[in-house]
Amino acid sequence: MKEKMLKIFAAFLALCLIAAAVTACKGSADKETTKAPEQTTEEKTTAPENDTTGAEDDTSEAPADETTSADEHGTVPEYDDETTEEETGDVDPDGTPDEPKFVTDHAGNDVLIPDRVDRIVVCDIYPLPSILTVFFDSADKLVGIAPASMSAAKSSLLGELYPDILKASTGFIQNNIVNVEEVAKLKPDIVFYNAGNKDLGTNLRAAGLNAFAMSAGKWGYDALETLNQWIKTFDQIFPGNDKYATVKEYGEKALADVRARVGKIEDKKKALFLFQYTDKQVQVNGKPSFGAWWSEAIGVENTVTEKTEANSLAVSMEEIYA
Repeated sequence: MKEKMLKIFAAFLALCLIAAAVTACKGSADKETTKAPEQTTEEKTTAPENDTTGAEDDTSEAPADETTSADEHGTVPEYDDETTEEETGDVDPDGTPDEPKFVTDHAGNDVLIPDRVDRIVVCDIYPLPSILTVFFDSADKLVGIAPASMSAAKSSLLGELYPDILKASTGFIQNNIVNVEEVAKLKPDIVFYNAGNKDLGTNLRAAGLNAFAMSAGKWGYDALETLNQWIKTFDQIFPGNDKYATVKEYGEKALADVRARVGKIEDKKKALFLFQYTDKQVQVNGKPSFGAWWSEAIGVENTVTEKTEANSLAVSMEEIYA
């Protein structure tokens, strides 16, 4: 199992974290908008006054359903005695079920994680579904992912190795708008979203959902460290998996091996990383960016040599050919 996991992580690392550059930009430039739910039921909660102030304002309660709701004292009820540990999916190494806990997300919010996480929705952090699938060696928990993530799954090895991911719902995002009411209908135990999209986090929490911010750009666009920190976060949310040390060690060895090999190449090739393109504009990775990190990692010369204000910049076809 360990060998299989490492091989699959190696296969997806490049694809997933290059795609993360797009996700990071979504948080600042072409960010997805959100459609907030109407506050019509007692299950809805008031949005925090400040999305980044810390634990008290940003602590989100579990959705009000039979699997995650808490009483007025904040106590999460125990599940039916007939529920087995195998059914819960998340257990500690000693075999005991997890307890509800708070985990700090990548935006600094303390998020209540229920003792049982069976249903996961991933909004606008596109590489995350593939990383979660490999982390669990299963896509069973993913009930909702973005259309962009689904497109990547259908056109890559991910959909072949884990066909269950193709069953996930994508209808809660239409025309880059996240419909929070549709997210709630999926009855998620936790909802992952882009840490740069603060409005989405606020709206998700206002709907009574456990909104957990994940960042793609927090670690200086270091693809390997970003993956390590994502896995470390998953280990905290889903104890008993403990994959952080294994993934970190494997990634560091792989990177060292690549650098040793490419370091012997005297005539370095030039590379330009396309970020986005339309019929009106072409954007390439700036510096810093994941593209810049990969340039150094694989021993090529990045044609973007100077630092840029953003992680992408618009260029003309004349500049590309030059």
